[in-house]
Amino acid sequence: MKRYFLYLLFYSLGGWILERIINLIFLGRWWDNSVLFGPYQPLYGSGIVMAIFIYEFGILKLNLKNSNKTLLLLFVAII
Repeated sequence: MKRYFLYLLFYSLGGWILERIINLIFLGRWWDNSVLFGPYQPLYGSGIVMAIFIYEFGILKLNLKNSNKTLLLLFVAII
């Protein structure tokens, strides 16, 4: 469980940095459009943790012999 919490924190921080860089490039200024206080965007972190849960705990395990089909189904489920 600690590993997933660290994933959440790491990717939330990464999402915050990515949004600040995109705002800096396209708006020309460091604009903070965060909903929460602090340097994190939990939506990015929770999306990654959901993808890890789907992949690791077999929610999409359909006994497919081709792993490419499994990865395609994982991608569609994440979107």
